[in-house]
Amino acid sequence: MQEINLEINKYALDEEAKIQPELVRKYGKMLSAAKDTTLRMKRLLAIAESEGIEKIRADPESFGVSEGAKGSVSDATAAKAVQKTKIYEKAFNAYLEAKRYEEDVGHILDAIKDRGYMIKALVELWLNKYYSEITVYERKRTSVKDELTTGSNKRLKLNQDY
Repeated sequence: MQEINLEINKYALDEEAKIQPELVRKYGKMLSAAKDTTLRMKRLLAIAESEGIEKIRADPESFGVSEGAKGSVSDATAAKAVQKTKIYEKAFNAYLEAKRYEEDVGHILDAIKDRGYMIKALVELWLNKYYSEITVYERKRTSVKDELTTGSNKRLKLNQDY
């Protein structure tokens, strides 16, 4: 999975707001496709399991399984034995890979949605002139002796408009 840059340019919020719905739509479609793939892999895993169980029941000795007291292989024994076959293992790994990809795309989509909230918050900060003023707090210069005797520990606020 490629890394996606979700940084927001606070000086181009209009452009960021334009691409936000496109990102949500693009990754929403990717998530739908990933979920479809996961379901297909899960179905292939079930098929590999059922076919493997059939083969084990037909010839248990070739899979190292002994028949039970009733002359047949129990469901639990067959289910354990099929998980050791290469076909089942390959199908299981494909399912895990599809599931992992689905979760990755889901996390990216969640991050993109959070990005939308951040764009909204940045717009509100701009509207409230958060970025238009520089506010500096500077400690008034006094001697330590003056601070101890007079309690003078005041701060000055300097506002500069640019």
